[in-house]
Amino acid sequence: MYPGFHAATQPDKPALVMGGGERISYRELDERSARFAQLLWSRGLRPGDKIALLAENHPRYFEVYWAAMRSGLYLTAVNRHLSAAEVAYLINDSGATALIATKHLAQTAASALDLVDNCPLRFMMDGVDNGFESYENAVAAQPAVPLCTRQAQPVSQKASSDP
Repeated sequence: MYPGFHAATQPDKPALVMGGGERISYRELDERSARFAQLLWSRGLRPGDKIALLAENHPRYFEVYWAAMRSGLYLTAVNRHLSAAEVAYLINDSGATALIATKHLAQTAASALDLVDNCPLRFMMDGVDNGFESYENAVAAQPAVPLCTRQAQPVSQKASSDP
């Protein structure tokens, strides 16, 4: 179920509990995903556009997923065990114009992007590497308000302009 519903009805209930004990409430998940959705919109992404996420088991994975869903974007989840060439193939094949990666996978992400045709938006969680912008800093600069309902409707496969 959409985290915004739970954020409104039980905001302090944990939406995520990581093995190390980190907890993220539904309110935090809703606000963080709204901020990232705002960031993606501000950078020109619109419903039907594509993003890719290269991350290990990471607490921010869910906010990226929900930001994509609430923005009408397609998300390609990239397996962290793939080689740089395989990651590049998935980014190119999906048509992703944004890559979100973790510092832990910086080497793979950077090497993959050397093989990618067009992926101008590059965000890194937990630190930065050459060619990447800090995910945390970029998201923190955005308002924690949802995109306009008109802007955030998910795009169905039938409505897509892809062949």
